[in-house]
Amino acid sequence: MNMGIDTCSEYEFYNDYPFLKVPNLEYVNLEYEVSDYSMEIIHTKYPLIRENKQLELKKCSRPRNQMSTRGAYLQNSKEDGIDIVADILTSAKNLDDKATENKIFKRIYHSVGNILPVCEGINTRWGGRDTAYVKLSVLKEHIEHIKAKNGFDEEVIKRVKQRIKDKKYLGTGIINKGCLKYWIETELLPYFKTEVEPEKWWKVYVEKNYLQDMVDKEYNPIASSIKETNLQIIKRGYRIMNNGDVLAEDEAKDIVKCLECIVLSPTS
Repeated sequence: MNMGIDTCSEYEFYNDYPFLKVPNLEYVNLEYEVSDYSMEIIHTKYPLIRENKQLELKKCSRPRNQMSTRGAYLQNSKEDGIDIVADILTSAKNLDDKATENKIFKRIYHSVGNILPVCEGINTRWGGRDTAYVKLSVLKEHIEHIKAKNGFDEEVIKRVKQRIKDKKYLGTGIINKGCLKYWIETELLPYFKTEVEPEKWWKVYVEKNYLQDMVDKEYNPIASSIKETNLQIIKRGYRIMNNGDVLAEDEAKDIVKCLECIVLSPTS
């Protein structure tokens, strides 16, 4: 760490830790996770995305290819391919500004460590609270299901596929809920089958998406407090931007202390 934790210099802090800086948005009312900046990182830093030559980065547009909302995205060149966007892992909605850890979280929750590549048309609330624990639990459940059953409801998959081929939006009803299943079955499963045995599918997904700090030693998602989530976002952001390298625990805690100094500053 290059700066002292009591200096409270935002400029020096973000120079040292640029992965925590949230850039200005190009357009009003655009979600940070689908900004050109975020999608560029997803396109270049995530192995499963970077290695897929059928995905092409499309800068911010309205509407997107498979959704009526604005944003950057990764367009899948396959006729029946589903596009890739991003989702916030844990949201700051309904979070007050009273606790210091809440203020820190609001500073970093749009940073790269809290953003996950997903398919278009996904149910953004994932059937529960808008947290990393819920979303990773849903993903794990779906990957474990396909491992056991070797497939999802064929009718759901068929409907999503036809809607993509007809160039219709993917944001309503059964189509919305089926997009995640379609993405896993058509994009993730072929990779899993050729690379690793079924017992390692979820483990590989976690590692390829830099989610190690959000699961336990058995790779089960962790239900975390906001204070714990702050550390997870910091450590994951470092992994993403440093090719999987691990941030030392002491340095991660020093970063939290710096952020605490910054958010409690009278000029913050």
